[in-house]
Amino acid sequence: MVEVGKITLKEAGEKIGVCYRQAKRIRRALRQKGIRGLIHGNTGRPSHHRLSEVLRQRVLQLSKEVYPDFNDTHFTEKLGEEEGMVLSRETVRRIRRGARIEPKRRRRGKRHRKRRERMAQEGWMVLWDGSPHLWFGEGNPPCSLMAAMDDARGTLLAAQFFPFEGTVGYFWLLKEMVKRYGIDISKEPMLVYPTLHYQNGGLEYNSKCETSVPGFFSAGEVSGGVHGENRLMGNSLLDVCVFGRIAGISASEYPIFSMNVLAAFI
Repeated sequence: MVEVGKITLKEAGEKIGVCYRQAKRIRRALRQKGIRGLIHGNTGRPSHHRLSEVLRQRVLQLSKEVYPDFNDTHFTEKLGEEEGMVLSRETVRRIRRGARIEPKRRRRGKRHRKRRERMAQEGWMVLWDGSPHLWFGEGNPPCSLMAAMDDARGTLLAAQFFPFEGTVGYFWLLKEMVKRYGIDISKEPMLVYPTLHYQNGGLEYNSKCETSVPGFFSAGEVSGGVHGENRLMGNSLLDVCVFGRIAGISASEYPIFSMNVLAAFI
């Protein structure tokens, strides 16, 4: 179509998914070699990185006679350690599968978690959450997209940006849903109970769990932990095990820690 002037070379390149310069190369090859110009020059040529047939046969011989019960990974390791043949696992795998040597253990398909069925009726369950992100680019402060969705149909019920994820945003979502469906909570009481998802506040400390008070160390729920002052709940055991050990070691190494100091707290 380019040769008869129906479309431009640039348009032809866009249709076949190549840049303008590559389209020029293709047109030149077609004019010089005809339809054979579309075939890549390396087609039919053996790769310079291809294993020699002697080496391939040696690998198959060892696989069948010396290491018949070894899987691909273990066999590859033994080739390097015992036979002095350094090959990648994928190369060994291709050689064995090409010779119809089946893997020692079939790979199981990925197990999916049991998927909960959607609610049978609209309004029985509402899913809502906040998504903190740099929604408006690097040059602007982060904010949280607060949204609510009906579980039965996946309908977006309400959404708005807030400076951070918090109670204000969730109550705004609740207000919008109540308004949308004409529910008068003064006449029809609605049970609302929040669950503890984030814990705000906590003592600040350094990498040794030392606070701003000399000789005073903290760990666990009383402190901010790895998440800072706005931290995810449910990691108290990890905090106690990891940072409790750090705090204990740091306290024992504190230079003025003595029985006199200990006695001051008793």
